[in-house]
Amino acid sequence: MASKPRVIIAGAGQSGRALSARLQALWEVVVVDLEGDKESMLPGVAFVAGDATSSLVLRQAGMEGAEAAIALTGRDEVNLEFCRLARQIYQVPQVLSMARQSDQVKAFEELGVLTMSRPDSVASTLQSRLERGKRTTSDVGLGQGEILEVTVLPNSPVIGKSMIDLSPQAW
Repeated sequence: MASKPRVIIAGAGQSGRALSARLQALWEVVVVDLEGDKESMLPGVAFVAGDATSSLVLRQAGMEGAEAAIALTGRDEVNLEFCRLARQIYQVPQVLSMARQSDQVKAFEELGVLTMSRPDSVASTLQSRLERGKRTTSDVGLGQGEILEVTVLPNSPVIGKSMIDLSPQAW
């Protein structure tokens, strides 16, 4: 049986634990945190106590050969350095991060890190729930895109046509 791909998550807080729970069925999950502990992790999720910006700690966590690295600590500067190490030193193919401050997103993106801004993601989700017919998701343009729900009447000429056939102008 083939082994699962490994993901290293920096941060054992609520987001790190929730993501670990979601990923562990298909991923070998390793969480790195200064303050967490092995007992707070789900069974099957490895925990490494240490600084997620230390190359020695990341080597111990198995960053070499990891398929993904995700930064979820409470500090953007820690997340940025973790991502820099994952991208530049360990050449991890997929590097993602949550930015706590919207103005930090550009620094992550300059490293080639797929980044979500926590304030923008929360605002987008709440707006989506407030406004009828509009669905915004963090998976669409990282919270910058939106999906609009439109009612199509039974006699509409668009029934049975693909979206491309409609010649959209601003989609």
